[in-house]
Amino acid sequence: MKFLYPQFLYALFALAIPIIIHLFNFKKYKVYYFSDISFLKSLKEKTKSQSQLKHFLIFLSRALAFIFIVLAFAQPYIPNQPDKVQVNKHAVSIFIDNSFSMNRTNKQGSLLNDAKFKANQVLNAYNETNDFIF
Repeated sequence: MKFLYPQFLYALFALAIPIIIHLFNFKKYKVYYFSDISFLKSLKEKTKSQSQLKHFLIFLSRALAFIFIVLAFAQPYIPNQPDKVQVNKHAVSIFIDNSFSMNRTNKQGSLLNDAKFKANQVLNAYNETNDFIF
């Protein structure tokens, strides 16, 4: 797989910032003491584990979304053929204007016929292996 714009992949380094924040988890929890906390302690442990799982899943989905956006901007593609150097192969485009102004004549005849003759000369100047676009 190759990328059309591989410079966008440098944006993946920005993903390190939320990873660091997630790993260090800078939240400070306050501890409150009550006389009887046996029921509250089991409730807190349950909600804390669920909360951590929820935060991890949210972080994972955001990170994957960011990665996919960066990859979309980099425009990955799979090349059709392996990298082969094609020697003496050109893409040749020939455009002939067939508007009303080409009906004028000059010393050689019609301008349109002159353009067709020169297009044939261009075609004969290249090999048959070249790609021609008309």
